[in-house]
Amino acid sequence: MSKEEKTDVLGRKVWDKEKYAEKARAKADMTDEDLLKAMTKTKVEKEPPPPHMRTLLQRREGELDLEGGVGKTQIITSHASKAQQGGYWCETCECLIKDSLAWLDHINGKKHNRLLGMSMKVERVSADKVRAKLEALKHKQQQQKEGGDGDDIESRLEKARQEEADRKQKKKKK
Repeated sequence: MSKEEKTDVLGRKVWDKEKYAEKARAKADMTDEDLLKAMTKTKVEKEPPPPHMRTLLQRREGELDLEGGVGKTQIITSHASKAQQGGYWCETCECLIKDSLAWLDHINGKKHNRLLGMSMKVERVSADKVRAKLEALKHKQQQQKEGGDGDDIESRLEKARQEEADRKQKKKKK
């Protein structure tokens, strides 16, 4: 207890009436604008760029780690920050999402992509570009079939195993 707090015979706090009367007078003297400022949220909302400065919707770079917390135990306290309270934390929007389906909906959603500086419009592609891409994929597939003997499959499997092992090592280091 501080020295200023007074107690009665039973040990209960006795309120300092002059102190609280002074606070009430100060609050009554405040203008409407001051009251409005005091009552509004102090959290600064992120502003998306204006529509004419947004880019077209782009492909996501990097993988989503939806299974990163599976099988792990995490102790959550009431005093932990939002980012440490369990779930998926979005740095861009500064929000906490509790399940993976809602997380996917969020990162593919309008609000999140606007804060990233993208509109929800997709680049229009001509039919010629689509045909060229399909031809390139067909050509690549034919090359794989022609050069596809047992050694090639074994090397690809070994490469996939190595990538999986590297991914597991990175996960353990985190």
